[in-house]
Amino acid sequence: MNTLKHCLLSCALTLVADGSLRSAPNVAADERGPWLRSGFEAGVELRAGDAGLERLLGRDATTGFDWGQSTPAPTANFFYLVRSQPREQYARTVIEPVLSRTGDSTRALRMEVTARDPQLPRGLINRNEYSLFRPPYRQAYVRYWMKLQDNFATQCPRDDADSWRMFFELKEPDSGVRRQQASGNRHTGTNNYRVSAYLRRKATGEFYWHVRGESPQPLRTVEWDLFNDEIPVPLGRWFQVEVFFRHAADGMFWLAIDGQQVALRRGVTQHPTTPLSLAFWSPFKLYASEAWLAGGPVWQWIDDVEFWPDIPENATPRDEARANRSTFHAAIEGSAAASSTAPFEK
Repeated sequence: MNTLKHCLLSCALTLVADGSLRSAPNVAADERGPWLRSGFEAGVELRAGDAGLERLLGRDATTGFDWGQSTPAPTANFFYLVRSQPREQYARTVIEPVLSRTGDSTRALRMEVTARDPQLPRGLINRNEYSLFRPPYRQAYVRYWMKLQDNFATQCPRDDADSWRMFFELKEPDSGVRRQQASGNRHTGTNNYRVSAYLRRKATGEFYWHVRGESPQPLRTVEWDLFNDEIPVPLGRWFQVEVFFRHAADGMFWLAIDGQQVALRRGVTQHPTTPLSLAFWSPFKLYASEAWLAGGPVWQWIDDVEFWPDIPENATPRDEARANRSTFHAAIEGSAAASSTAPFEK
């Protein structure tokens, strides 16, 4: 049994960057079951806390799990990056009644970004993301159901570089190293390393999946890309998302949609030379390009979320033969200018 699993099972302790052990608040000690399972049913609510940051709280009447006690991170909240008021004019989250994937009435999380906040400086874009900060572990699995907005196909730009819509991300913190500028490069970024999962669209109209590992500091460098245009992007219906990550030199990042593997990365999933412990990870995120927002609001629904310390037995099987392989070579492969944007420096 590896160190992480032993700590989770026996004493809810975990290794930190300096090799010492510390307690892991809000992390279940039993590795054989989920940390948290919830469908946002009765008892779960959104509540504003410190600095107005919204949190998920309350015990799910259906599953019995409590977001305030079982969320696997010391701190977890929604982040919008909105400076204008009222904030809901640019980004909002609600728990609302919807039709489930089986046609029954259920409650789901609706995440929406209505427009770009004009008070943000050039390069910054508001977003809607649920983030788990300072996780006391280096690996996790999440599974949930997702439904995209009704007009996704008509609104999404037909351009690989501008059609990006991020739905998952993990980040190391800012390295403190002065960022360098370069022509044709995003040249900025407030984190040492990150892995991002995108929806994109080719100029010819086809949708595809994109997972990218990159080091934004000191100069944004794409470490690896994985593209998949064979697994359909589901429109007009609920679909299941599965993600597993291990943040390590011998790391792993795995994405599956509706029981089909989309991307499997084996190898370095941290900064290649100066890695840092994870600052946060965003299991569900709504972050779209300015070209997307120019066409109108973007939104999505999330339901039936599960967080696990490892891949459960009933997860989609991994196809190791397709590790580190794309189904096609996108025009934006290796292009830092096609990453999500970042603030411009003087």
